[in-house]
Amino acid sequence: MSALSLAATESEQIELAAVQNRHLLYNDLLQVPDLASRRHELVFEQKNRLLGRHRRIILFNGRYLEWTEQRGRREVTRIINLAFLAGSPSAYREIAWRSLSVAVLALIVAGLLLAVGQAVAALAALGVSLLGLGFCLRGSSRRLLFYTRNGRVVMFDLFDQRGDRKRFAKVVGALQLRGERAWSLLPDRKERLAAEVAEHRRLMLEGAINQAQYERAKQRIFRRYSD
Repeated sequence: MSALSLAATESEQIELAAVQNRHLLYNDLLQVPDLASRRHELVFEQKNRLLGRHRRIILFNGRYLEWTEQRGRREVTRIINLAFLAGSPSAYREIAWRSLSVAVLALIVAGLLLAVGQAVAALAALGVSLLGLGFCLRGSSRRLLFYTRNGRVVMFDLFDQRGDRKRFAKVVGALQLRGERAWSLLPDRKERLAAEVAEHRRLMLEGAINQAQYERAKQRIFRRYSD
């Protein structure tokens, strides 16, 4: 029977230990496929011009997700094994603060102009304020934060925007379904603990999370399996 186990190295790091068919199990369930071996199954993109963000997710090989975010010229990409992603994302409201700031500032200016008798200029400033408020309402969105299952580290987020809500719900449902299926294939208890810690270590080594996040996640995983 294939299994994973815990083993402490000389540097006291937790890693996958060789048990029966460990190499085969690692290749099948944990190792991220190389570019030539990836089979793309779903591509979903989101753009928020007011927030200056472009997100793209690619689901491949049934259990992996490539998440990319572009902010101006800066691009961040993460590869996530869906087996270790929590089934229920957390909702978070994001506000287009720049547009809201413009609206508030223009409203203050309108009040000052009106106080000194500049009615025409005050109306123009009020128009700018209303325009900024409109952009704020349009650019603000509800975000869903996706965490690792027991490490509780935020891996990525997606905008739940009104224009693509139906397709968005299908995408989230597909991620949840694939994640639960992949999770069910992993061995149980300590073997599963080792796999979770190993996944967080991979994310740290690839720069997706930092050392402090990895250490906190590791402690949460240990507490989860000590119950």
